[in-house]
Amino acid sequence: VESTRDAALDVAGVVPERSVAPEKMIGPYRFLKEIAATHFSRTFLVERDGVQYVIKAVNLQNVRSTETLKSELKKLQKAASHTPLVPKIIETVEFEDTYSQYFGIVEEKINGTSLLDMVEGKSAGEKKPFFPEDVQGFLQKAFQTLRELHQHGIYHLDLKPENIFVLPDGSIRFIDFGSSVMRKGVN
Repeated sequence: VESTRDAALDVAGVVPERSVAPEKMIGPYRFLKEIAATHFSRTFLVERDGVQYVIKAVNLQNVRSTETLKSELKKLQKAASHTPLVPKIIETVEFEDTYSQYFGIVEEKINGTSLLDMVEGKSAGEKKPFFPEDVQGFLQKAFQTLRELHQHGIYHLDLKPENIFVLPDGSIRFIDFGSSVMRKGVN
């Protein structure tokens, strides 16, 4: 079973995380590791010119129209230009492996810790209890961030602990806007 998984994850010469090969490339980006994988997409940590980025690679077999995908991406880019709450989109890359074609969205890497990692204790090395004041403060910041996104006409639609990041300054950022929708009339 493991060898089948490895073969299925061999995207554009990229190898699974446990056997990272720094010479593997996705377009001009050097592969560092795979962050996440679903049936619909895969997310990679990559590097170019000493700067780390994230590539969300959508399997085009699961997309009805690449034009729709590109149209939604343009709306998100426009929204991102109006608020720092949406990760900046750097560019897109298209690539393939023996099994599939992918459309990759290169985004800025958010330097923070996911709520999931915080709760599971992965960020500090050990699980720490959350006190009511901590939870209340975090929720206030998360709802404020969500309110600001909604004011810009952006509706995330996939909020879960792994998509909520706490930055070193304590502010909140959301990632993975793949399911998001935009209200008409966003400037």
